[in-house]
Amino acid sequence: MKAKNLKVIIITVWILSMLVSLTACGKDPEDKSIITSTPEPMPSESPSPVVTAIPVKTFPEGTSVNGIDISGLELDDAAAKLSSTAKELAASYSCRMTNGTESFAINANDITVGTDLDAILEQAFRKGGSYELNLRIADDERLQAILDSLSEQINTAPKQQKLKVNAEKADSARFRIINGKNGIELDTEETRHLILSGVEKIDLPLIEIKACDTELSIPVLRGSFATEFNAQNINRSFNLAKAASLLNGLMLAPGEELSFDRVLGERNEENGWKLAGAYTNGGLESVEQYGGGICQVSTTLYNAALRADLSIPHRSNHSKPVSYVPAGLDAAISGGLIDLVIRNNTESNIYIFMWISGNGLHCEIYGDEFPKSFDYIEVISEFVESIPPGEAEFVDDYSLPYGETKLISPPVTGSVYRSYRVYYLNNTEVRRVLAYESRYRNHAAVYAVGKMR
Repeated sequence: MKAKNLKVIIITVWILSMLVSLTACGKDPEDKSIITSTPEPMPSESPSPVVTAIPVKTFPEGTSVNGIDISGLELDDAAAKLSSTAKELAASYSCRMTNGTESFAINANDITVGTDLDAILEQAFRKGGSYELNLRIADDERLQAILDSLSEQINTAPKQQKLKVNAEKADSARFRIINGKNGIELDTEETRHLILSGVEKIDLPLIEIKACDTELSIPVLRGSFATEFNAQNINRSFNLAKAASLLNGLMLAPGEELSFDRVLGERNEENGWKLAGAYTNGGLESVEQYGGGICQVSTTLYNAALRADLSIPHRSNHSKPVSYVPAGLDAAISGGLIDLVIRNNTESNIYIFMWISGNGLHCEIYGDEFPKSFDYIEVISEFVESIPPGEAEFVDDYSLPYGETKLISPPVTGSVYRSYRVYYLNNTEVRRVLAYESRYRNHAAVYAVGKMR
């Protein structure tokens, strides 16, 4: 019994000792208690943080901007204190620009202007010291609009040399060269750079635009011709002068054609033409027509064009030779039916001048010099053959006594002529080229024969 009780006691003590050991593992070694009403924190738990006050950063002593002391101020307070100063500086911006003869001005109302206040405060906050605000100009669409406006006012295109043509006075120089002039252009990128720098005065940078270096040459006389007319025939003389004035001073570009009929336009009273004699019925008759006599103008032009070595795609002779040029050298014109067409077959402009002086009708044609293969052209016409009139024609005439005959129109022998351009070099013929063949009409005699009713 005693042994049994002792065994129980030993087991009980062992259990208690184990409990005491387990409790001691979570206690301070100095704490002898096993159980507490409030458990102590475990050594692994973090202690509560301690709050420490951070000192406020301010501008160092002796810091100023534009003479305004900001020592001891916080950043936001310093910015607020300097805000009006920065705005006043930006608003005061102006810039005067000149290009030598003209002056232009811009201010803060024209472009976007600010200052470098933020950058200055940042630097002063770190280092302290004294600072001055600087302007900052925005490179935006407002500045581009200013540059565009300046360019529009300043830029000047170069003026090339010009050939002034004198078509009014035949006794003075026909041509005068007016010298060219270089242009100017605003250097917009350099101007942009100068404006962005914030300067108050700018001598605008300009770029000179050279005029073309090609030198114009004075056209030379290539060919001329003149015919005479009866100045006492007032209406015909008027028509000659009017036609000549429409041709005077005309320029033909390389490859361009001149239609004589188109230049003169419709010949009628409304267009200011006068009645004068003109061929009709194959040259057998002369009738009054508006613009009568203009064939002398086309003939004079034709002969000058031959001597100027121009191409002549269309030309027709009259039905019979005319009095003012040798046979084979005339050029007829009839509205909408017969035309004289001249083409500029050279590589430079051709200038035509026509005028009346006294009883003379004159034509001059100017252009580049002839090639070296010849130096002038003569025009000749050669008779080729005659064309017989043919058998007589008879028409009934009941007003004549029976069997009686009366000549109505005499027989006319036709003819053929060939005209040539003859090229000369140093007064020696080098070649000749057929210009045109002219065929003048023949006409049989026409008789009236008396008939009985």
